[in-house]
Amino acid sequence: MDDERRAAATREEIRLRAEEAGLGRVAEAVADLARPGWRLVAEDPSRRAPDQGEWLTWRPPLAETLKASRAARGRTRLGGVPVVGEGFSWPRRARTRGRHGDEIRAGRPLTFVAQVNLAEVPPTGPAGGVPDLSRRGVLSFFCDEESLPFGGPEDSDAFAVAYIPLDPDGESETRLADVPDGLVGFDDRGNRWGMPGVVVLEALPELALPAPFPDEVRAMGLSEAEADAYWRLTEDLEREGARVPAEVADAPGTARYPPVHRLGGAPHEIQNPMEAECELVRRGEDPHALPYSRQEEVAGEAKARWRLLLQVDSDETAGLMWGDAGMLYYWIRDDDLAARRFDRAWCVMQCY
Repeated sequence: MDDERRAAATREEIRLRAEEAGLGRVAEAVADLARPGWRLVAEDPSRRAPDQGEWLTWRPPLAETLKASRAARGRTRLGGVPVVGEGFSWPRRARTRGRHGDEIRAGRPLTFVAQVNLAEVPPTGPAGGVPDLSRRGVLSFFCDEESLPFGGPEDSDAFAVAYIPLDPDGESETRLADVPDGLVGFDDRGNRWGMPGVVVLEALPELALPAPFPDEVRAMGLSEAEADAYWRLTEDLEREGARVPAEVADAPGTARYPPVHRLGGAPHEIQNPMEAECELVRRGEDPHALPYSRQEEVAGEAKARWRLLLQVDSDETAGLMWGDAGMLYYWIRDDDLAARRFDRAWCVMQCY
């Protein structure tokens, strides 16, 4: 399949491919599950399928990162230094406490993960899961790389989402943030964290299928063979969504699965659906301290209220690794999205 053929699939194409994959009994239902969103892929095609190498041992020198940030100032991108407006304060850990034998220190700056220039996000098809995003301004996403958020209420200071409703290239209104002290450090294995490398991203409309975990997938009553076929179909669509040129995909040592960075749409869940966890935390409950039946009680309401805002995969090109090759998921409720209350977003990390 050539690069041009890898345009975003339509629902009819997904239905036909479901039939070909052995899902003819539920092909219509599978196609109806497809959710529109935007796949975020490296603008440079040579960086869309990173080589498998020494994770987290590579981060560019600060001078190189600052230069790349200036060159890609207002672009949608991973890493570097964010564009900010007047009054910006770099997000930091708010409380000192112990966790798994380590100390989380108050005042520790969070890592800048990504920014999305909303003016660069193209229109997509019907809603059905697509966040109602502004067409102007920049969203910036932060996370604590040293102690990642697992979704409990104690992680409320482990991440941040900031929104500036300004033209990111308007130099009289915006600037690159100052790099805070203490952001770059090394652990006892010599790995560097704090300043991921800059990777400029392109937002491409896509239709994606949810993982097999959500209730709407389980409700189809898939047999073991059908469940395997469904999983393979979702993976095929996600690989194609990366728009990896053949010469890059076939290069020796190239990763089989390109990163799945996504704005809106269907989350690539590694472990389980997260909407109920987000809703329980919003209500002041700890989803990890409750029986799973409590999540089931709120699942339907949570599914109707919460939307995936941004998904950031582990990505060697930027030097990002979330746990064991995991992903960050930033979620937001519809009412908060409509009111542009991005500071109320919630973040969960899942890994293998």
